[in-house]
Amino acid sequence: MPGNLTIVSRPVVRNNKCRPQGHGFRRNTTLATPLKIKDGAPSRPRKSSEKREAKRRALAESAIETLCAKGYANTSLRDIAEASGHPLATLHYYFGSKFDLIEYCIRQHKSEFFEQMRGAALTPGALPDVIEAFGRGLALAVAHDAPRHRLWFDIRNQSVFDNALRPIIEDIEKENLAIASVIEQRFFKDTDDDAKQRVIIVYSAIDGLFSQITQNPDKTPPLAETEAMFRVLLERLLVAGTG
Repeated sequence: MPGNLTIVSRPVVRNNKCRPQGHGFRRNTTLATPLKIKDGAPSRPRKSSEKREAKRRALAESAIETLCAKGYANTSLRDIAEASGHPLATLHYYFGSKFDLIEYCIRQHKSEFFEQMRGAALTPGALPDVIEAFGRGLALAVAHDAPRHRLWFDIRNQSVFDNALRPIIEDIEKENLAIASVIEQRFFKDTDDDAKQRVIIVYSAIDGLFSQITQNPDKTPPLAETEAMFRVLLERLLVAGTG
């Protein structure tokens, strides 16, 4: 009949490769092959996380150098960015704020120091052996890292007026006391109250001498002299208490 629309149906093919669907469109029924990951191969998120952490460490190391040179109060994020050779936006990307960066810097520096001093406190032998190792560890810290320890004292002093800094300062101080406590627990049999007092006194005395020695960068004593001062201090604090 003229004008009538003739509909021609498409043949139905029995194999699944070409089966008519709806208006002549064919649906792909092939299943995607699962991605195989070799045993032991790190996942992409893990690699990304490690790369990010490495970048944060590198930026923090550069920040520490700038902070040591200019001091906490005189250093801005812009100063740190310029010294590191990165745009300010990069610092904001990796660290939420100046306090976030400062906290990371302190923990990065102090973790190495704590590891060294904890090892000295656990030196095998009698108390004189520990005093010798501990005194030398403190003297080496002054000789190798005086600017960074001076920065620690600077930031700790700033925390008196800046509440945002206090949590990290308190954490570090607890760790300092914990290391002094290692010696107390090894060689003394004090009651809990006496032990706490001894630890605070020992730490405070060491901290005071350490601060005094590192205060002036132009008058840092030679290594042997520094070691002798710490050894004499520790002997007076600890040896007398064992009698």
